[in-house]
Parts: sequence; C-alpha cells; structure tokens
Amino acid sequence: MDGLGQHVIALRQMMQGLVGEAGQQRLRDHARQTRLQADLTAARRAIATLQTTVEDVEARLKRAGGGGCGPGRSATGPASANGRAVPGWSVKAVSGHRAWLRTPKGGEVTVVAGERLKALGAVRGVDARQGIVVMSDGRVVR
Repeated sequence: MDGLGQHVIALRQMMQGLVGEAGQQRLRDHARQTRLQADLTAARRAIATLQTTVEDVEARLKRAGGGGCGPGRSATGPASANGRAVPGWSVKAVSGHRAWLRTPKGGEVTVVAGERLKALGAVRGVDARQGIVVMSDGRVVR
C-alpha cells in the first residue's frame, strides 16, 4: 500500500499544481478581456468621433453648395447620365458622395463634387445610384 499511497500523494500534488495554473490562467484571461473591452470602447468612441466629423463636413459642404448629390438625387437631374462619356476614364466604385475613378493610364483617383481634376476639370456631382460622375461641362464618367 506504500506504493499506492505515494501515487495518491503524487496525483494530489499534480492536481494542486494544475489548479494553481488554472487560477493563474483565469487571472490572465480576465486581464486580457478587460484590455480588449477597453480597446473596443476606445474604437467605438473613435468611430463616433469620425461619424460626427463626417456629418460636420457634409453639413459644411451642403451649406457651401458643394455637397454633391443627396440620396436619391442625380448630379444634374435625370439627364445627367446622357452626357458625353469621357474617353479612357471609368468609375471603379462609388460610395455615398465619393467615387473612385480609373484613369486612362491605369491609375486611380478619388473624387467628390467640387474637386478639380487637371485632365477633366471640375466634378459637378457623383451619382451613386447611377454609378456615374458628372463633370462641370456635362461630360460623364461611367
């Protein structure tokens, strides 16, 4: 029974060691979870700040008359899509009042209403619904 008693003692010691390690791991997990929660809160605050900033900029642009197209409105009314196409240029993507254009040389530029492009002139508006950018002279990038 002496050998069996030693095994029991060894098993108890191993179990106590595992319980201690589990307790330490639990403390580390709690600390990590607390840090992650703080990071998430900070990220949410940053997003809220950015959202407020974007809303402020949009309001200023609207007051200045360069706010582009509101939701559901085209840049120059229904006829905006009928303008002459700009050769070599294409719309890669549109998000809200911003468009990403592909240049004839394969480059990419981002535009909003009121911006001026050396090669094309001023942007009159971005129509997200139609996926077009209307230039001040009536030409259209599709």
